[in-house]
Parts: sequence; C-alpha cells; structure tokens
Amino acid sequence: MNTEGVIPIASMTKIMTTIAILQLYEKGAFLLDDPIEKYIPEFKKVKVLTRPDSFSSEALTIKPTIRDFLRHTSGIDYSDVERYTDKLYLKAGFKQWNKPLEDFISAITEIPLAFQPNKKWNYGYSHDILGFLVKKVTGTPLNQYFKSTIFNPLNMKNTDFYVPKNKSYKLSNLYIYEKGKLIIEDHRDSSIYNTLPSAISGGGGWWSPYGGVVTSIDDFYILAKMLLNFGSDNNTVILKPETIRLMIANQIGDLDAYGNKYGLGLGVEIANNGDTKEIFWAGGPYNSYFWIDYEKEIIGIMFTNTAPLGHLGMMDTYKKLTEDALDK
Repeated sequence: MNTEGVIPIASMTKIMTTIAILQLYEKGAFLLDDPIEKYIPEFKKVKVLTRPDSFSSEALTIKPTIRDFLRHTSGIDYSDVERYTDKLYLKAGFKQWNKPLEDFISAITEIPLAFQPNKKWNYGYSHDILGFLVKKVTGTPLNQYFKSTIFNPLNMKNTDFYVPKNKSYKLSNLYIYEKGKLIIEDHRDSSIYNTLPSAISGGGGWWSPYGGVVTSIDDFYILAKMLLNFGSDNNTVILKPETIRLMIANQIGDLDAYGNKYGLGLGVEIANNGDTKEIFWAGGPYNSYFWIDYEKEIIGIMFTNTAPLGHLGMMDTYKKLTEDALDK
C-alpha cells in the first residue's frame, strides 16, 4: 500500500460534512444556533426519553440546533449503546441502512432523543442528518457538493464516496486480524466500495463504514494542511480563518467526549492557556487515525484497512512513537 492507496475513512467523513456545513454558514444559508427543525421540519415532532431503558418520552425543553448536531449534543445516539434508543434504531434498520436519506430522516424523527439537547455529549448519527441538511439547503446531493466545493478545489483526485472502475486497482483489501493472521474480508475486485451507495452518509457509514468517503493518504494530507493553515491551501480558500478557529475550539464546555473535548466535527485538546493545541479523530472500525498539532505544526495520519477496531493498539502506538521521535 502506498500513499495513493484508497481506503474507507468512515467517521473521518464527519470532518468533511462539518466543512460543508460551515461553508454554507459562511454564505449565510443559516445560523449555527438555528433549530434544525427550521430546515428539516420533521424534527418538530421529536420528543425525548424520560428514562434510558423504556419508551417513556416527554416534550423537549430546548430545540436541538445545527451547532448541537455538529458537536454531538443533539441527543442522537448510534446503534451500539445500551439505551432504549439502540433497540429502536436496530428495529428501524439503521445498522445496514441503504435507502435514500429522506427515508432515514423520516425514520429517525419517529424515535425519541436519548437526552435533552445540549445536556450531554453523545456520539451518534448527527452528521448523517447534517449531510441531509446540505442536500436540503443546496438542492445538491452530498457527494456532488463535496466534489464541487472541497475535493475538486483542493485537487483531492482519489476521494469520493466510491472508487470508480478506472481507479479500482488503488483500493485496499479489507483485512480481519485473527490469531496472528490477516484474512481478507472484502477483496477490492468485488468490494462494496466499487459502487456509489444509495444512502450517502455524512457521518461515515451505517454500522459498517459503507456510505462514507474513501480517500488516500495524499488526499487527506491536503485536507489536513488546509485545516492547519486555517482554511486555505496553495491559495485555495475553503473556509475563513475565523471559521476554522470556531471549528477547532472547545464547543462542549465542561461536558466529556471520551475523556476529551470536542469542537465541530472533531476532537480537540486544549492547552493550559485556553488555545487549541491539537485536533484529532479516529476513522472508525478499520483503525485509521489523524491528528494535527497546532503548536508544533505537525500533521500525523495513519491509514490501515484492518479490523477489529483497536487491535494491537496501533493508533495509540503510532502517535506515541511519532511524538517520541519528534521530541528527541
């Protein structure tokens, strides 16, 4: 595998969806603190669970905003938690979703939120809803919007929601690591990533990452450079510097995000002086990872296409080895 090798990046797709939302925010399409129901009316009927283990629900005390969806304080879950919402998500078919996003919105707005918005941080389907918001506001499908406003301007030549036939040789096989061996789970010649999914996922995929973006190290490095440069790369402006600062600031206050803080679409580490030291996020079940250190001006990217998540502790080991080498 070389730096043009293409893999699914799963949840790192959320960064691209966040960029798309912030581009529209800069254009005045909406305010970040607008209730999402203003643009997706189906959310007007949503209620919230009163207990995590039953369907008992009540009215919302506050309407979830676009900002809540960007920072995962919307009350939306994923299908892998021990709350009643998990059972409802599974019943709705979200683990293997492959229907139009309109159907997903109709289904998820029938299910109560797991908690009142802005009261907790909880990773979930929020960015899939934001992906639909992009389509609703612009009239353009998410994959086409990404291509015209992010991928093409940055010359990300090997990035899309699928791998076209003329580039299929660049797609990595997916491997499962079992008993000390790598076993091919999804061969590139017959991979699901050879076709454009019916459900384009702004969150990075439905249970399996299918539906999210595929990209290469070379392409993702360009995107990371743009973030490190506060919104531009080679004189191509994707976002304004003040918008990037908003994106990488702590947006959840005293709430906890897996022991860290969270900005808009990515994890953040805050320095003692209150500035953002670092941004980061893992790419989901196939052990891909990136971070950007704003103090040292360092970009770290590790791409693998192996499961299960966390095997061999690769992501943590990679970061520690890199930082130790740079400190010497």
